[in-house]
Amino acid sequence: MDELSAPEQRPAARPVEFFSILRVAVALLLLAAAGMKIHQFSTEPPPSQAFFDQKWVNLLASFYEMALAAWLLSGWARRLAWLVALLTFATFCVYTTHRLAIGADSCGCFGRLKVRPKYTLILDASLFLLLIFIRPRNAPWSPWGQWRRFAIAWACVLPVMAASAVPVLRFKPVTLPPTGDVKVEEGATIVLEPETWIGQPLPLARYIDIADELKRGDWLAAIVHDGCLGCRALVPQLADAARAAGPGKVAKVALIFLPPFKEPSELVQKDGLFLTGRLDESHDWFAQTPTVLRLHDGVVTDVVIAQGDDKRKQVLDAGLPTVEAVSGEQALDAAPGSSRTVLFVIRNSEANAMAISGATSESDRLTVEGCPASIPPHSFGLVSVKFTAPDAPAADWSGRVVVQAAGAGRAAIPLTVRANVH
Repeated sequence: MDELSAPEQRPAARPVEFFSILRVAVALLLLAAAGMKIHQFSTEPPPSQAFFDQKWVNLLASFYEMALAAWLLSGWARRLAWLVALLTFATFCVYTTHRLAIGADSCGCFGRLKVRPKYTLILDASLFLLLIFIRPRNAPWSPWGQWRRFAIAWACVLPVMAASAVPVLRFKPVTLPPTGDVKVEEGATIVLEPETWIGQPLPLARYIDIADELKRGDWLAAIVHDGCLGCRALVPQLADAARAAGPGKVAKVALIFLPPFKEPSELVQKDGLFLTGRLDESHDWFAQTPTVLRLHDGVVTDVVIAQGDDKRKQVLDAGLPTVEAVSGEQALDAAPGSSRTVLFVIRNSEANAMAISGATSESDRLTVEGCPASIPPHSFGLVSVKFTAPDAPAADWSGRVVVQAAGAGRAAIPLTVRANVH
């Protein structure tokens, strides 16, 4: 009777093993990182020529991450898996510390997703510490008693590895040749290889809206896009250098934006400090950004992929091309009968493009040699005026060129030349 009336004894609940939760979380993170790298390298070329950006290096890294993730998820040889995961994240910490030390803009661990190395280092270090303190309990070191889990894990991961390798190895990007001639369907991805352009006319000229301006004189043109961490670092440094050019000088710096475009752009200087242009949206352009080109009369003379603090310093140490130009009035000395070209700068600080309907000289001594048809938003344009001095001395000669901005509410822009002819 006592036995029948005794309460039913339930088995004790199995305590939750925190390592089981941790290993699943780590495995999912590794799978996500591997998948994003596979996607990146199956749809676009390596972001740089550095060792850790090479296609085969990232493919092997992705295979390793998938294999370790499958191992952790299977629960096979948990203590040995814990040790391998611990060493893996220790290695990740060393790698991200290196990326942080060299000033890299992204850790490169998550494909197209740009993550600053300092945030990745925090993540890797946190997981490393969690793995130190959260270990598998009552797990044998020897895996041979669980060979079935070993077989299932590899039977799952090997086909995935093989399938993911195919698009990566088959991907062949279309590159823009130095001539600029490329025959692809609209919307196709075109890879820019600026290092091959040195000594050639700018191949992008037919695809950008400021090509005519870049064909005259010396320019520093930076290929940028919104969301680029390196661009966010470089452009303010270029702005500081441009503002330090000195009175009466304009830094000839152009920003060429890759689509898709952001309105308003976070890189544009509101005071019209840079000439800004855009690549057309007929293709999907791929380039390492920021890429800095130096141009002379439209010909590429130097290329720097300004990723990292050392490369950005190299760009700034080389200086910016400048030209003597003033905003509204130019005073000069001239000999009788001589001629001289004067440059005026017109800055558009508004959010809309400034269309120029024409420029008219009020004196036969002033000839407009060059005037932009329009000035992009938050940009500038250069007006070239040739002054021919009178044959006789003149103590205070003056004349004007009037630039007419099209559109309602746009005032005429007078450009004055004052000369002491003696």
